[in-house]
Amino acid sequence: MKRLACSLLIALFISATALAVPRHRFFGSNQTSGVTSLHHLANVLGIEVSREHVKHVLRQEAKAHRSPNSIILINTARKLGLELLEQNLNYTHLQLLETPAIVPLKQAFDAENPSTNAITLGNFIVVEEATEKWVRIFGTPQHATHGTATVIPRDRFLELWNGQTLKPLYVLPSEARQLLAHIMTGTEAYKAKLKSGVIEFSITLSQATDEPLPAEAGTYMENGHQYEETGYWHITYQFDGERRFYDVKTRHKMTFHGQSLEGWQETHRQYRLLRSILHLWEKVGTEWKKYPPQKVSPRFLKPHFNPHWWSWPLWNLRLIDLFRFFKPVDVQHVNVGNSPHYLLTGRRTGPVDSDIEIWLDPEKDYCPTRVRMHNRSILGTAPVEVPGEPPKPIPLETDYTLTRYTYQIEKFKPGIWFPKTVTREVSFSTTDENQHPLPTLRKTVMHVHRAIFNIPIAEEDLGRVSDMAKPRDK
Repeated sequence: MKRLACSLLIALFISATALAVPRHRFFGSNQTSGVTSLHHLANVLGIEVSREHVKHVLRQEAKAHRSPNSIILINTARKLGLELLEQNLNYTHLQLLETPAIVPLKQAFDAENPSTNAITLGNFIVVEEATEKWVRIFGTPQHATHGTATVIPRDRFLELWNGQTLKPLYVLPSEARQLLAHIMTGTEAYKAKLKSGVIEFSITLSQATDEPLPAEAGTYMENGHQYEETGYWHITYQFDGERRFYDVKTRHKMTFHGQSLEGWQETHRQYRLLRSILHLWEKVGTEWKKYPPQKVSPRFLKPHFNPHWWSWPLWNLRLIDLFRFFKPVDVQHVNVGNSPHYLLTGRRTGPVDSDIEIWLDPEKDYCPTRVRMHNRSILGTAPVEVPGEPPKPIPLETDYTLTRYTYQIEKFKPGIWFPKTVTREVSFSTTDENQHPLPTLRKTVMHVHRAIFNIPIAEEDLGRVSDMAKPRDK
């Protein structure tokens, strides 16, 4: 009987162990290749981090998101200050990499791991060097905990490599990572302060032009350019948690992004956004016309109607999304007019290469005081093909766009820092990006007339959901 009981206990223990399979294939023994590979790559690139910390961060990321293993590894690396780019490469491209890279395998290197107790989960390794005949790798189970690399034949590597690579893009220095952590912590604390509020502001859009202006256009001169006032928006924005209300009065002959309209147009609309349901009214003459409620994306409304679009983080993005778009490449202390600032530099590569510089004032809730964004894009127009003649090369043209934001930050009740004025200028050139100054094509000024935060917002001030037929006049 005792033998039977012991046998049952052993069977139950073995069954429980077998069934306790992690959701993601990263964890098992100390020789887990996902953790080992990321820890080794971070240390090679100068990021001092313990293996246990890597394991903890990766475990939290795996529990929080049901994503492919490579995505979880990329997100974990980002939290360690390392940006990885997933690419499909051939072996020649792998040889040309200047830094080690993590590569996923179709299966583990079983032949290189004679120990039956070593468990490799995730099938990731670090390729330190690739030559015509051999590959030096780090992360096989046999050597995972010993800090040594293995040299294997090229053909053996190609049998198991799936062609994907997680290539490091940049590594922030240790001091820059600490400053970036301060920025992220300070930004989250600032956003947590903004629980409710009323902001009354205006947006004025003007376009530089050399053409004769219509008699009804308001014009002014600045920096030697003649401007036409092509758009004016007066907006009262109220928010409380997920509830949003916009009262928008518009007079424009051009959209916010510069698309021309025929003649001047004047509209008065009110928007109530509750979660994903939009209620819309439009004033026609002296009467209000109500449109049927509709389900929309949270970004359905013009983003610049929301004053947070003009604040920090930029464009009303989450900070993590902003840093995914522009990868931080440097963070440093600077002085601006004897005031300590953080200068955050970001970069984005692709069809359009972009660099961004953001000056943040930590003494004013990390609000920006200046932003410079420089885009470079190469465009080409195919020439007309003539039958019988060889095709002509496509002439390429490089466009340079410089966007500048200048902020005046003030403290509003009850002690909340927020932009009082934001000036956005867009310059453009096809000749020389170092031309100074670049000709300004478009200028936009956002000006806050009144703002108060963290006050009770009555339901009737946001439009009554039960009876929204007639909004209040403003």
